[in-house]
Amino acid sequence: MRTRLLTWPLALAGAFVAVDVLVDHVMATAPGTYHHARPAALAVPALALAAILWATRSQLGAAGRLGVLLTLAGAVGNAACLVLDPAGVSDYLGAQVGRYLVVVNIADLAIVVGLVLALCSAVRIYAARLLGRDLPGRARVTRS
Repeated sequence: MRTRLLTWPLALAGAFVAVDVLVDHVMATAPGTYHHARPAALAVPALALAAILWATRSQLGAAGRLGVLLTLAGAVGNAACLVLDPAGVSDYLGAQVGRYLVVVNIADLAIVVGLVLALCSAVRIYAARLLGRDLPGRARVTRS
């Protein structure tokens, strides 16, 4: 049973990576697409953070585990695009924020949403431990 619970999130993450690489490849030549090489100095820590999140996912709630999955899928998606596209990662979703134009791709969005979900879940669990309260679906929280 545990293997099945572990298999579907990894399959979902793999599907996300495949879609991200495909969309990146299709959008690479579209007008308004920005290309930039992300140095390995940035990719390696991002993948390490995703691996740490994956290792600690059992301590998070359902939203936190979803966040870990999104973060891992986004990090691997960006790394795959970086390896497969010689021009670098394609960013094609733009938004004006004040005077700045922010341009991202779907992997970047997955990473940001995933980190927010994981952080909110961790803060919720930490606050419950601090206050000595129970969380639904979890064992009694005790302070030592």
